[in-house]
Amino acid sequence: MIIIAGTLEVDPEERDAALEAGRPHEEAARAQKGCIDYAWTADGLVPGRIHVFERWESEADLAAHLSGPAYRGQRDTIGSYGPRSADISKYRIDLSEPVYDPEGSPRADFFSVEGFSEERYEAYLDWKTVDAESRSVVESAIEAMNSGDVQAFADHFSDEMKFWMNGSHMFSGPIEGKQAFLDLVGRVAAGLEKMITLEVKNFFSAGEWVVAETLGNATALDGSPYCNTYCMVWRVRDGKVVGLREYNDSHLVVETFAKP
Repeated sequence: MIIIAGTLEVDPEERDAALEAGRPHEEAARAQKGCIDYAWTADGLVPGRIHVFERWESEADLAAHLSGPAYRGQRDTIGSYGPRSADISKYRIDLSEPVYDPEGSPRADFFSVEGFSEERYEAYLDWKTVDAESRSVVESAIEAMNSGDVQAFADHFSDEMKFWMNGSHMFSGPIEGKQAFLDLVGRVAAGLEKMITLEVKNFFSAGEWVVAETLGNATALDGSPYCNTYCMVWRVRDGKVVGLREYNDSHLVVETFAKP
């Protein structure tokens, strides 16, 4: 979660008009994907002060907002009232919980992790770091494949990687080692007029593991479309893919690559 919070100062006589003028942009922002909260409000004690509070589900959602018309409209509208100063920051939230514990008492400590040793909590933070790295490596590997950058794609895999594909055809079964895997990719490419690009439909990660549900788009040697569906289970360690399991429509594989 991303939180944006802070204040800006305008002429006290202009504050209410500025907030009212910005209301349509505030409403538009709240309708955007990933917006949890979006509130620009008057301070009850300090004339001319506006409080800014936003919550976004992800950096991607915030990025879409910052490049869109709701953000630009609010920025330009409030800006037209000549803010005297602004102090607004963004915060990335890794842990959240209710203020009140199950007994109804307000707590300043984070009681949901109470009982965790410091070592276990540090291990949790390490796991979150590994999770983010794994997502990044897989996203980058797919991007390299889609752009046709063979070397960049290959660089994402460890030399000792293991690959497995479902089915009982010319490409299925286990393969060990990066070079053997790249040879397999080359055999697939040789059977196509246009190599496969992947459109990611769903993407999940948990530590070293990443699961990507994708739709492939390619062109067979006879000019017909080759659009397979995939579930790919990736394992990433130390910044490299060490394991990849691919599930696909094996009947379509045979139909496409076993043609005379």
